[in-house]
Amino acid sequence: MIYVIEPQCKGYEHLENNVIFVDLIRSIFPGKEIAFYAYQSHAELVNLRLGELNCVKNIESLNNCGDIYSSKDLIQCLHAEFKPRKDFIEKVIFLSIGSEQAFYVNRILGKHGYRTYLFMHYMVSEIASRPSYRPNMFVKWIYFTLAFNSKNVEHIVFSHMIADRLNRYLLGRHKVKASLLPYDMTNNLKLEDIDLSHYKRDPFVFVFPGEGRIEKGVREFIDIGRQYSNNSNVQFIVSGRVKIDPEYCHNSGVDCIFSDQLISETEYRKRLEKANYFVLLHEPEIYKYISSGVLLEAVKSEKPIIAIRNPAFEEFFSMYGDIGYLAESALEVSDIINFVYLSGNRNREKFIENLRRARMSYRDDSLNSLRQILL
Repeated sequence: MIYVIEPQCKGYEHLENNVIFVDLIRSIFPGKEIAFYAYQSHAELVNLRLGELNCVKNIESLNNCGDIYSSKDLIQCLHAEFKPRKDFIEKVIFLSIGSEQAFYVNRILGKHGYRTYLFMHYMVSEIASRPSYRPNMFVKWIYFTLAFNSKNVEHIVFSHMIADRLNRYLLGRHKVKASLLPYDMTNNLKLEDIDLSHYKRDPFVFVFPGEGRIEKGVREFIDIGRQYSNNSNVQFIVSGRVKIDPEYCHNSGVDCIFSDQLISETEYRKRLEKANYFVLLHEPEIYKYISSGVLLEAVKSEKPIIAIRNPAFEEFFSMYGDIGYLAESALEVSDIINFVYLSGNRNREKFIENLRRARMSYRDDSLNSLRQILL
């Protein structure tokens, strides 16, 4: 029996990632029974997308473990659920986890001998948000979890370069491992189903993929777009809803959607497909430790990128070749956009060739990287 746990996501949150994640786990353990535990709103969607899994459990139904209970209570409830079946459990895999939950996984599940794997997306987000990467500035759960973990618990991030940064800090006391971020590279939405007629068909369109958030650099993107507000030959689009004050976008010429609701998948992909280049302006200090799915969206859409450099982006370029331009700052991104606009689509065919090769091989590459960790 393989237990797969998602203790963070609800509803559609990270749904695409978790669907492909569970699908890859099924490929790694063919014929094994997989029990999937998550909040009901998320578990039902994963189950619907994958077809009936062998066993789907609602975390809230586990001995009154719901939102109002602590991380310790949640892990104790999972242990109580596992205990009668302990001899039949081969692996326990957490698709994501917070630092406090991870601490109790080590203290409770690790102590009782469960072979457990923690994929640290939320944990590295907590690390990245600290004002300094020093022990006295750490959330205590992160430091003790990583430095004094159980031998039965593995910690995994989605970049070898990020893993190296963490391991250098830990001075070899614990080896954080790395795999590729599972991601669905199929695009079921046919281009002929996307009505682009109301968009201007200018030669250069720069798209900010995903939701427009401050930490992802949407204000800098709007600032760059504002420089071209009187140029009808260039268009700037934020593909997802924008989550800043609408006044910031006023008179910028940037195509923004402000809404309390997620935009539809069709509208989202329509805005992506218009792009000549994706522009990625993630805050460098935060993304020293975080892998962003937006880069993989560029691969899925086969769109070259203009991006601020970070470890995960550098690693991807080294694996698959140049898929665009990496810059040191938002100012340099602005200069590259101007260069691309003035020089035409030079290098774009080479970038797309590398993107296509990455897209074709990524599922197998991510499957193999997970297999090396889980087997």
